[in-house]
Amino acid sequence: MVIKKRESAPVFSIVMPVYNAEPYLEKSLQSILHQTFPDFELILVNDASTDQSYKCCESFAAADNRISVLNLKKNRGAAEARNKGMDAARGKYLCFADADDTVEPDYLERFYTALQEEEYDFIKCGAYEEYFDGEETPVYTRKCILPERICTGEKEITEQIIDMEQVPLFGYLWNSVYNMAVIKANQLHFDSALQVNEDFAFNMQYLPFVYKMKCLSYCGYHYAKRNDTSLSSRKKNYDYEKHLLKVRSFLALLKQNQMETQALLDNVYWMFTRLTFSALEAGTSLEAVRREPVFTAYRKHSFGPVGIKKKLLTGILQSNTVLLIRPAVIVMGFVKQHLPFFFAKVKK
Repeated sequence: MVIKKRESAPVFSIVMPVYNAEPYLEKSLQSILHQTFPDFELILVNDASTDQSYKCCESFAAADNRISVLNLKKNRGAAEARNKGMDAARGKYLCFADADDTVEPDYLERFYTALQEEEYDFIKCGAYEEYFDGEETPVYTRKCILPERICTGEKEITEQIIDMEQVPLFGYLWNSVYNMAVIKANQLHFDSALQVNEDFAFNMQYLPFVYKMKCLSYCGYHYAKRNDTSLSSRKKNYDYEKHLLKVRSFLALLKQNQMETQALLDNVYWMFTRLTFSALEAGTSLEAVRREPVFTAYRKHSFGPVGIKKKLLTGILQSNTVLLIRPAVIVMGFVKQHLPFFFAKVKK
């Protein structure tokens, strides 16, 4: 049910799925409402929250006619919530935000300024990764910056998105602007069957329709990372197959565009290294990794010159030796569990 909707179509539609976000929601909404560029609508999709999130959404909607609320009676997950929000969106351009994050006051204004220069199909900006402890105290901030760049054509755009994902900044939704006409004309939607990487999958769906992309060095989004997921929960919910989506998609894209260069393959296989160590640490068996065709190709890949950390980890994984891999996984798991903020600093 749509609670309310403003009459005129806005420049931007911002879609925000909301699920049990009560502790963070007000701060997040305030950051959006204080934008220096005011011509937007904010579509809040309450995904059957069991806390006071829906009441908070209603309260903000009653006070500002730029806000609409969709209330889902059954929890459907972030992907389907975003689909509902997109279907209701009326702006020329589409943005996304998460209910526990915040944006800079000039977040939309920077996008709008870029769009006045040229009609870009896709815009990306940088972000701040903000790490919080259990007491909601910020303990570490990582500034994720993109080089200012305009990309045109398949090859330039492909190189850029693979470079971007090293940060990583390509797969995220919330540092992006999409052309709503492209989404509606091609009936693009999130895959609600995916519990992870559904944002990356959506961006890959959108990519064939991108002919000109702008990257802004500006960092306008604050992405909150909270250490509130237990190791047992991570192990229970980790799905190695679905996490491989990024690597498989990029390898297929490189092959399709005949761009299997040393540098680009190094970048994709470094992603595979990091992803696989995370999978092993989360409980995926080495046998499951060995069965993957990507692992077979990975072991045959010769990396170019890399730093000590990359050389060590890729060498260990490519060795396929239990006596080397298992201790590395144990050490990484210990650091991630007990020194999460140190891990955040060195993980790239």
